[in-house]
Amino acid sequence: MKLKPLLLLASLATLLFCQAADAQLQLAQLFCDHMVMQRRAPVPVWGWATPDEPITLSIDQQTKTARTDPSGKWMIRLDPMETAAPRKMTIKGRTDTFELNDILLGEVWLCAGQSNMAWPLKQAASG
Repeated sequence: MKLKPLLLLASLATLLFCQAADAQLQLAQLFCDHMVMQRRAPVPVWGWATPDEPITLSIDQQTKTARTDPSGKWMIRLDPMETAAPRKMTIKGRTDTFELNDILLGEVWLCAGQSNMAWPLKQAASG
């Protein structure tokens, strides 16, 4: 009867090892084509890949590098940038490459907490 828990543990360890071996470069869902990043502020970009994998990020004249930690996480902070024409960002790992297009820099605002935020402007009183 003690063989079943041991077999289950071995199967789970094998499954976890196989998933780690297949790890690929990933970006947080926040980063995609047509995104807007805050201008004049350092911008963090992060994701996941195989542990101890080198990551290279390029945008405009900036090229930054990082290495994933033992859990596969990485983060790169971009230097502050000014608004300009749409940009392209390239993120490279050992085998995978992401290319994000049409990135704008501007003012990014986070608004939350009021029930009238979904109120259409067309319902406002004319004046």
